[in-house]
Amino acid sequence: MTARPPHPDDFVSDGVNCPGRVCRLITSTLTDNVRTAYQEYGRVDLELVAWVRAVELAGERWTSYANASESTSPPAGPPNSQSDLLSTSEAAELLGCKAPNVRDLVRRHRITPARTSPYLFERAEINRLIRTRKSA
Repeated sequence: MTARPPHPDDFVSDGVNCPGRVCRLITSTLTDNVRTAYQEYGRVDLELVAWVRAVELAGERWTSYANASESTSPPAGPPNSQSDLLSTSEAAELLGCKAPNVRDLVRRHRITPARTSPYLFERAEINRLIRTRKSA
């Protein structure tokens, strides 16, 4: 029996509870450290990558709530709407590529699906990749 790879959703209720504002503040440091470790060692623990991605998503959600409400605290709970999830073909359309390229981005850990089998992606995850491509 093979275990499924860790996913950012694994850390929603387990582990350390961290406020979204703090997640936003530490995201770049965590992401840079994981990238540096990958460049140095060629491999990074998948559970660590999933946890860092969970922190990144929490920070992005806090930022979008803060921007929407122009307040210093997010609303009571995050929306969990199916309309926020994109299929592989919808993600490909936004990214300007084909569905196999999107699946390749998942394999290369450039994007993390919100759900697998079939892949579904949070719009914020696709937008994050678009932003990183523009800044590169």
